Amino acid sequence: MEDAFDLFVRRVEELHRTRLVRTGGLRASFNLSAAKNRAVDFSTHSPDEDDLRSFLLTFRQFTLKGEPIEAGRIANQLWQELIGDETRSLLASARERYRAALRTGSLGYVLNGHRFTPEEVLDLWINGRYFHNDTRKAAAIDALDPVSSIFVRHVFLDVLIEATKYFTFLADVIVISRRAGVL
Repeated sequence: MEDAFDLFVRRVEELHRTRLVRTGGLRASFNLSAAKNRAVDFSTHSPDEDDLRSFLLTFRQFTLKGEPIEAGRIANQLWQELIGDETRSLLASARERYRAALRTGSLGYVLNGHRFTPEEVLDLWINGRYFHNDTRKAAAIDALDPVSSIFVRHVFLDVLIEATKYFTFLADVIVISRRAGVL
């Protein structure tokens, strides 16, 4: 039977084989420029929606509590089974960056006194829009005005990118540590 580490690595490889990643579509940009006496110039880039949906089928397995490949569970298991402080130190640093990405991300957005954390936004989009049909979460997205919707969508895409980097790092640690005999 395949162990959780093997499954985790296989699923990360599956993420990397999606068209979204292969074509460089897993990226987001948000540009805003303004000058005195000129109109505000605003542009964004978002991934292709069909490619994103396909990507999320595998991605969500890393974030769902109780899944054998949930990233927190895998990181905890790695911490326990790794031999050597050097790799553990790298693991701890990566975990802290990931937690910071979930808490604050690179773009903060506050609407009517409510700060939309990347972790919350990820949950809203995955469970309210793409999977599970949580009507309360879908309503929270639908209630956003058009400008807020753009910002919150960017927070979602940004945390997807950062989380994918973290999952890839964990998979690399598993593969390299096994080869080195420290896992």
